[in-house]
Amino acid sequence: ACQFCGHRRDQYERCYGKRNRDAEPLLEEGDLYKLFQKLKGNEKVDLVSTMPVKEQDDPWVLKWDDFLTVQEADQLLDLIKGREWNPSAEVRREGTHTTLSPARRQSKSAYCNDCQDKVLQKLQKSLRDVLDAPSTALEPLEFVHYNYLQSFAMHHDFSIHDTWLPAGPRVLSIFLCLSDVEKGGAYGFPDLDWLLIPPKKGQLLIWPNVLSSDPNKRNSVMLSEALPVTKGDKYGVQTWVRMYDYRKAAEMDCV
Repeated sequence: ACQFCGHRRDQYERCYGKRNRDAEPLLEEGDLYKLFQKLKGNEKVDLVSTMPVKEQDDPWVLKWDDFLTVQEADQLLDLIKGREWNPSAEVRREGTHTTLSPARRQSKSAYCNDCQDKVLQKLQKSLRDVLDAPSTALEPLEFVHYNYLQSFAMHHDFSIHDTWLPAGPRVLSIFLCLSDVEKGGAYGFPDLDWLLIPPKKGQLLIWPNVLSSDPNKRNSVMLSEALPVTKGDKYGVQTWVRMYDYRKAAEMDCV
């Protein structure tokens, strides 16, 4: 904990005020609501939140089955399985600092930032188009693998510390399932009446971490968790959308 606090002090001294004053935020008031209304109008997309969605700050969890074909998911798995896999970080940083919490997050992660695969490039473009976000706002794709009884405990993807960092907070979370799971491995939303979404190969989940009425504030009900896999393996790929330019912030070691 003391090392982490020291890292935060160092990061504050290096990074506070480094955001370009002319930088425009990705979201203004009401933009999230408009985005989810647009996505909801797609016949392939299901609104799976168990709570009523009538106002702009009500919880949204969108599920898009078959966002990837089985063949595309398998090709991505073949691409990534030979990469270096390391214990997943609960707080991922592109710079020299990484905070690990193996008791809370027990998966392994791999990255493929240097890959030139056509399916991977198609996925990246599809995500940008669906989310109406520039590539600079998206964090690098993180591939994850959950083995027997591995999970990610209840957490929130919004961090108050990110609000003063150049890239700003994570405004959207995205998880794409790359495998079917024999048993377990559902994605859960405890504050949405314990909403559980079973994993399915090719399935895309999207949810907000901030309020549509004020995209710089945390939407407190959007806690999530990855439940334990009780039989088989679970593979997926996830990313997050930032309020400002993530790529430049990473180059400054300020993420």
